[in-house]
Amino acid sequence: MQRLLPFWIVLMGMALPVLAQGPHPILTEFVLIRQYEGILLKWTIKGGSRCEGTRIFRAEGDGPFALIGSIEGICGGTDFNETYTHHDTLPASNRENHYRLEMGDLGFTDTVTLFYDDFGPSGHARLTDPHTGTVTLLVSNARNVPLTVQLVDMNGRVAVQQQTVSNALVLDTAHLPRGVYVYRISGEGVNPVTGRLAVGHP
Repeated sequence: MQRLLPFWIVLMGMALPVLAQGPHPILTEFVLIRQYEGILLKWTIKGGSRCEGTRIFRAEGDGPFALIGSIEGICGGTDFNETYTHHDTLPASNRENHYRLEMGDLGFTDTVTLFYDDFGPSGHARLTDPHTGTVTLLVSNARNVPLTVQLVDMNGRVAVQQQTVSNALVLDTAHLPRGVYVYRISGEGVNPVTGRLAVGHP
């Protein structure tokens, strides 16, 4: 399975093509484009090539592929390249979304992947990995301004302080004492983001 660039460089709200390749003998490209709402799939069939219908599949994280759409009838077949699209309006938020196409009876394309970051109404999201003790804070930072995150314990002591210019801050909490911490993300021209984080709890 092919992987994309690390997900934290995919900017909120930008229509950013994340993968371009020759994923199938009859295709010139198969790309994923981040939309404000969902993910746009775009693929182009070479001029003179054709297939009997196209089926679109998506897998979330490590889950199985499921059919999410189809194009019936003959696809392609003219002397010119023909481009097709499918707008996935319900990708899995803050997870990798894997896509592949079944080009009629010509088999599947390569799998392409996009991490769909969704900050929600609060302007940020929190992802916790209990196996590694890391917490990833995602925050909208389309201008790539320097951001500072502080993790403060209930006694007001700063336990962790980090900086980044991306929209992701990865915190290693495995060494911290069990308890509840307050995090604060701030930066010039950015509305501060605060929240609570339980460390050492299931």
